[in-house]
Formats: sequence, C-alpha cells, structure tokens
Amino acid sequence: MAFCLRLSHAIENYKKEALPRTVSQLRDEGMDLCREGLVRAGLIRLRHALSTLKRKSP
Repeated sequence: MAFCLRLSHAIENYKKEALPRTVSQLRDEGMDLCREGLVRAGLIRLRHALSTLKRKSP
C-alpha cells in the first residue's frame, strides 16, 4: 500500500498543471484497487498512469 501511495503522489506532483482525464482516471482506479487489497492490479494501473503522463509531457 505504501508503494501505491508513493506512485499516486508522484503522479500528482509530476506537473503542477491539471492531469489529463485518462491519467487521473487510471490513478483513481489504481488507488481504489489498492485500498480493496488488490495491490498488484492497483500498481499496474498506477504505473500505466505515470508512463502515460511521461509520454504526454514534452
């Protein structure tokens, strides 16, 4: 769960501008899964959100 929180914070702090809808949706789904105890599935979504965010930024 600690790693889920760390990834979520990394996504939120990546840029100070608003997150793209797909990224925020993946982050929310990932955190929901982590809270439900499905940590592996949650981490996959969080990592996907972070990689999407990095791909979209210059």
